[in-house]
Amino acid sequence: MTDSMRSPQLSEQAYQTLKHAILCLRFQPGQALIERDLADTLSMSVTPVREALQRLQHEGLVVRVPFRGAHVSTISLTDVREIYELREMLEGRCASIAATQLLETDLQEIRELLLSGQSSLSNGDQIGCSDALWRLHDIITRGVRNRRLLIFLSDIRSQARRIGTVTSYIPGRVAKSLQEHSALVEALQRRDPGQAQRIMADHMMSLCADLMRDFEEGGVSVTFLASTGSITDVVESTFHG
Repeated sequence: MTDSMRSPQLSEQAYQTLKHAILCLRFQPGQALIERDLADTLSMSVTPVREALQRLQHEGLVVRVPFRGAHVSTISLTDVREIYELREMLEGRCASIAATQLLETDLQEIRELLLSGQSSLSNGDQIGCSDALWRLHDIITRGVRNRRLLIFLSDIRSQARRIGTVTSYIPGRVAKSLQEHSALVEALQRRDPGQAQRIMADHMMSLCADLMRDFEEGGVSVTFLASTGSITDVVESTFHG
């Protein structure tokens, strides 16, 4: 197979690997992403790595600073507030729709994910619990037949997932999220759209408030968040301020 034929496959591989590293915070906000080093680590040429970084830049996970190359985008408190406000509206609406649209097989899958999250938390695996809850959100949104709503939600999903990883390190936050999702699942099973929407919206605001409080108190989120500026502006000001 020629390099040109393998390029799309390698580009996708590089994209998935680098995106996972950013979302799980193995590559931290502001960290330099040197194409040659990444290519060596992934055992591929620079071209698919460059293509992957371009995709991640489009998603807001990577920024390019003139004369400095690519960096993982920084997350500010402004970003957190804006993203959670959007999630409150968009995912609240998704939960409302899901309450009447989900199939019984969907509800069964949601219940199993909730149990999986509970099991992970009992075993001290907070990240595993958080992952199960994210997959629960995926099921809620997949039954929504509103293309524009899903496009808007998709645009912020990568950033939301990365912020969600930050919240998973706040003591007690994952257990709290599990309780909130348990209440959400009950509302979905009752086919109660109003209650499902309220619980989802309250969950988003609870996450945002706890993250803000943790930052103000000098908690773990200080390592990953900047106090001011946008995702792009913070990185640029680091090198040009």
